[in-house]
Amino acid sequence: MASIATGVQNRAYNYKLGYLRAIAIILVVMGHSGFGGVNLLFEWFPPYSFHIPLFIFGAGYFYDDTVRVLTHIKKRFRRLVVSHYLWNVFYATLFLVLTSTGLLIWRYSVNLETFFVEPWVDDAQYAFTAAAWFALSLFLIQVAHTLIRRPLKKVRVINSEYRLLMIFLGLGLLSTYLASLGAYSNLWYLNLGRTLFGLPFLQLGYLYKVKLERFDKTSLLSVGILFIVQLAFILTIGTPTFSMLYMDFGGRIVEPFLTSFTGIWLCLQISSVLAAHFSPIKLLRYIGDNSWTIMFNQLFGFWILNSMFFLLNVKGFDEVAYKTNIYFEYIIGGHYQSSILYLLAGISVSLILGYAAFRMRNRLILWGRVLLKRARHWIRGEPTEGQ
Repeated sequence: MASIATGVQNRAYNYKLGYLRAIAIILVVMGHSGFGGVNLLFEWFPPYSFHIPLFIFGAGYFYDDTVRVLTHIKKRFRRLVVSHYLWNVFYATLFLVLTSTGLLIWRYSVNLETFFVEPWVDDAQYAFTAAAWFALSLFLIQVAHTLIRRPLKKVRVINSEYRLLMIFLGLGLLSTYLASLGAYSNLWYLNLGRTLFGLPFLQLGYLYKVKLERFDKTSLLSVGILFIVQLAFILTIGTPTFSMLYMDFGGRIVEPFLTSFTGIWLCLQISSVLAAHFSPIKLLRYIGDNSWTIMFNQLFGFWILNSMFFLLNVKGFDEVAYKTNIYFEYIIGGHYQSSILYLLAGISVSLILGYAAFRMRNRLILWGRVLLKRARHWIRGEPTEGQ
């Protein structure tokens, strides 16, 4: 089983973007855990108004325009698709055990369709994998971005990164327009919509790296301008949230891009300050480097915490919700602040599981090399070590 850690090399570590990834995944887990009992700034910048585009932006920042198309696609396939299905083996096995014992009641069963096909629709087939849909969607976004971008770069009139952003933004607006028409009622069209919607944010991440970052100087003035712009949005369009998973934008076409841009801007300011004045923050870096592990395993962390409440037979614990709703939270004494336990469980259990998977992978690789070496000696009739 492969770890999904990003594996950024120490010699060129970018703390600003490492912290940005950490902020992005923390926001995702907070969104899934009732905001983790924290409401800081969320009335101004609701996570569901920008947090998935923030992830795509981060991926775009690390896009390498010099790598060959096929090489890039193969690398993305191994990192996202192969890793996804390796985790799927683990969760399909766990799911089968829990459903057979009655500890989990779910509408799906383990079969070829739920293992290979359903992940491309909503990825909720094995309960614990409900948040993993984004890995496959990001793979499609990155492939589409490369296949569209490379030919366009050869056209002199539109080979500017800014013009390319406008083209991808047009495709993104097409996706929200189609959503307003109800085009995604057929779930299989969701992949098209998600891909089109994600393209401008991927391009924006790359554009930020090659053109804009040098001008992005965090200051009280820049933060003040950001909040003035966001206040203008709140007073005119509100703070619209959306679901990229189901391409549900509440009929809005332009607004999801506006709030995504300001949300990304906010997180860039925060990560810039952290990188400039508080580095290194080892825990935050580790979370950022293992953002994919957390994306895949956060709901298992929720379930572990709920299982502890279940085994302790705590007062008021809803056993039916525990067995049927993977997002169920037990709010201790009616205090919403206790949701922070789910935030901590989602992150910590994911990191532990990812570390265990990483060690297991290395051990299997080592064993494989030893067996291969011995097989070669045996074929050649040479004595092996110890003989």
